[in-house]
Amino acid sequence: MFFKLGELPPVARLEQRIAELFDIPVSHGEGLQILHYLPGQEYQPHYDWFDPGQPGYAAITARGGQRIASVVMYLNTPEAGGGTAFPEVGLTVTALRGSAVYFAYEGGDASSLHAGLPVQRGEKWIATKWLRERPY
Repeated sequence: MFFKLGELPPVARLEQRIAELFDIPVSHGEGLQILHYLPGQEYQPHYDWFDPGQPGYAAITARGGQRIASVVMYLNTPEAGGGTAFPEVGLTVTALRGSAVYFAYEGGDASSLHAGLPVQRGEKWIATKWLRERPY
């Protein structure tokens, strides 16, 4: 599900904290997205930035410009699995409730390739925030 910017007081507080932490205005963020994964579910390796060579690039970036960074916040700790892997740099971030991973990719950095690893046991809840070049 997606929240609109500042849709609820807790969302607005979180967006303000992210803006202050990374020195990027709240207005440059897309709405907060909440994702839920069950055992066996995963998200294949992908980039969060938009490929300028793909059809529709101009339309996707007309509002807010290119994505420049992501914040993935872990809302729970799965019983097993569910981390976030960055295969180009050989890094896996363990999904731990209350932790987050921030990665910037201004200019389409290939090292930002990432995947949501399969949940092996339990479930996984995350909140994702994408940040843009300009107000979104």
